[in-house]
Amino acid sequence: MPVQINRVQAQPSDSEAIAQIEKKGYTREYGQDSRPVYRIGRTFGTKTETVGDRACEC
Repeated sequence: MPVQINRVQAQPSDSEAIAQIEKKGYTREYGQDSRPVYRIGRTFGTKTETVGDRACEC
């Protein structure tokens, strides 16, 4: 079962959400884990109140 780290941001860029996952070190504790780690960044539209774009890195 893979590890999924999700970050939802009310900002215009889903890639910024992935950058925040790395910057904050959320993946560090899985460095020695043999499971794949998926970093998923999503945007949230504050006007539409819906999840917008998303990006995924493995």
